[in-house]
Amino acid sequence: MVLSVLGIAASLVVAKVSDKFGWRKYMVTSGLFAGGLGCISLTIIGAEIRLISVATVFLLSLSYSSTAQVFAIAKEYSLAEIGENGVGLFNAIVRVQIAISWIIGPPAGFWLIDHWGPVYAYELIGVVFILTGLQALFFLPKARVTETPLLNANSGEVEARGNANNISIYLSVFAFTVLNAANYAYLISLPLYLKSHFMLDVGFAGYLMGVAAAIEIPIMLAAGYFCSKYSIYRLIRLAIFSGLLFFMALGWVFDLPGLFFIQILNAFFMGIVSALGITWFQSLLPRSVGYSSTLYTSCITAGNILGAVVVTVVSHFVGVESLFVAMFLLVAAGYFTFVKSEFARSSRKALLAPKGLSVERLD
Repeated sequence: MVLSVLGIAASLVVAKVSDKFGWRKYMVTSGLFAGGLGCISLTIIGAEIRLISVATVFLLSLSYSSTAQVFAIAKEYSLAEIGENGVGLFNAIVRVQIAISWIIGPPAGFWLIDHWGPVYAYELIGVVFILTGLQALFFLPKARVTETPLLNANSGEVEARGNANNISIYLSVFAFTVLNAANYAYLISLPLYLKSHFMLDVGFAGYLMGVAAAIEIPIMLAAGYFCSKYSIYRLIRLAIFSGLLFFMALGWVFDLPGLFFIQILNAFFMGIVSALGITWFQSLLPRSVGYSSTLYTSCITAGNILGAVVVTVVSHFVGVESLFVAMFLLVAAGYFTFVKSEFARSSRKALLAPKGLSVERLD
């Protein structure tokens, strides 16, 4: 948890610097190098636990910023090379790579530890970090930073517009945090649910997750394609509603074929939210691509922390059978807050319209 919180803080600082100076590819490279050194330090320092903690937490927290900066570079590159209509699809393609890495990475990591031991595994992971950093340094395009202000700094109208925009951003951060919390809580509680209700081995959860991932990836790509033709807001709202149906259905499904079938709802839920969430945040803050991308990745990290806390608290004080009710309530809170964030954004849009200023279209 400490590593995650420090990672969020480090990412926000890096985002501010990259938006101001445009050093995105160097930030990505530095973060990957830090991650590599953090992994290698685990094998060098040995049994000095306090030194391991300091070195690992400091270095790996810096590596957290790389993902957000890659999304920022992707936004600027797609705008320059493809055009505004291609940003959503390009973001979705980048997001799919992360989904694929989560399919490949954990099994590969466990295999390395099982066959080579943790020391060699961390050394190899550290080398991969550094090699990826070199690849980023030589092949990623440079950022194209524009610092044209969205609004002129005069009169009280600026403050009102800024507050409306801030409200929309805060509500969006909360909405995506609780949505990711519900998803992470589901992932870590699913093995326990299968064992207690179906008397199945916890490893069977991997099959359900694999089915959801197999459906989720094409849905991500489809969402990226259709977001230039349809409202991003309505697509995300539809996805959240699918999540509500999914967690509601979990309480009514008592056989394995039914569990496999409702993974379609789960795939629509997280596939669209994951693919279009980054584009949503970047559209809210078009002049701060690095910061908006970092807000998106921070929502995922914060959601993972919150999801783990929810599972621990609910299962301990209420019972395992109430976990899906808690997840449903998290998604319901996310749905309500997301709708409110769009209302705040629309209010700001109405304020800008009389001045003839353009606002990036989300609906």
